Formats: sequence, structure tokens, C-alpha cells
Amino acid sequence: MYDIDLECAELCLIDSGIKSLRDIPLGRQLCVLNLHNNSIPRIEGLDALCNLKHLDLSSNRIEKIEGLGGLHSLRTLNLSCNRLKVVEGLQNLRCLVKLNLSYNQIEDVSGFASLWGNGYKLSHIEIHGNYVQSVNRFIETLTGCVNVQCLIVRQGPSSNPLCNQPDYRERVLRGLPQLQVLDGLTRDGQQARSSDAVDNIPGENWDHLHKGIVSLS
Repeated sequence: MYDIDLECAELCLIDSGIKSLRDIPLGRQLCVLNLHNNSIPRIEGLDALCNLKHLDLSSNRIEKIEGLGGLHSLRTLNLSCNRLKVVEGLQNLRCLVKLNLSYNQIEDVSGFASLWGNGYKLSHIEIHGNYVQSVNRFIETLTGCVNVQCLIVRQGPSSNPLCNQPDYRERVLRGLPQLQVLDGLTRDGQQARSSDAVDNIPGENWDHLHKGIVSLS
């Protein structure tokens, strides 16, 4: 069992051999949880973390997006480098700003359709390194995500099959007029600045968060 201060605001357990989220005692005060590069197969046991704002479960063995319904304050979610095949289970994350689903096995993006309207803050999506096939279906499911400004479908050699279709970029920009940045380029083809790509999530007091940091890596 891990010896963890349940009053800490930030918990970092990178590469710690964790095989289940239920093996970790998690306090309600937690704002940041980083579990990169473990062996976690399932998202579970997070319902009480009503203050959690940043969750990193990248490089695990997760096959399904689930167990996030209680994370009403979550602003960033990193599920890159897992075993996901479907975009789903995001409908309760109304405060989510940045979502990273890159380097999975995603073919079905229909879950984005549940994030419809101004009630959702999602503005940055990374989904390169997956298996999304249809440009039209992709556009259709993202049409209602009216606040999405930055979309990464292709990054260097990592892309999706839809990126190989004729006029891919023009079709996506035409179908999603809310976009300001696609694959690192602005609408006029210029390299986007970091601020354009929403690298820094506004409204976070990181000095305060880091006063409670616990790292067992």
C-alpha cells in the first residue's frame, strides 16, 4: 500500500508499477493526478474526486473511457498511448478544456456528438496516431463541439487514415468553422503559436498546487 498524504493537492505516481486505481488511496482534496506509464487496465474509483482538475493516465492499458462521471471539475485529460477503440464516456465533463487521445486504436469517434453546445468548454483535442477513417463522419460528430478551436489529427508521421483523403484539410476547416488551428497550422496556413494551441490552460494557480505535491516515482 502506498503511504500517501490524503490532504495533498497533487499526486505523481509515474512508472510506479500500479495495476489498479483502487490500490491507491486518493483524497478529496486532490487537484492533479499523474499516473503516466503504469499498468492500469481500467478507469475506476475516481468518483469522489470532485476537485480534480488534471488527470494523466497516459501509457497504461486502458481499453475503455469510463468512470469519469463524477469529475465535474476536470479541465485536462490525457489518455494517450492506451488501447482505446471508441470515444465515449465524456458527456459529464462539462469543464474539460483539453483532451489527449493520441496513439490509441480509435476508429469510432461518435462520443464527441454527446458534447453538443456551449455547455461544454472543450477547446483542444489531440487524436493523432489512431485509425479514424471517414472525414465526413469525423466532421459530423464534431460539429456540435462549438468551442473546439485546436484539433490535432495529424502530427508529423502520426496521423489517421482520413488524413490521406483528397482535400482533407480544406474539408475539415470548411465543416468545422469554429476551428482556429488544425494540425499545428492556423486557418491561413501559418505555424500556430503555443497560445493558439491552448498549451497553457488558463485559471490555474500552479504555485498553490505544487505546495502539495507528492511524488513516489
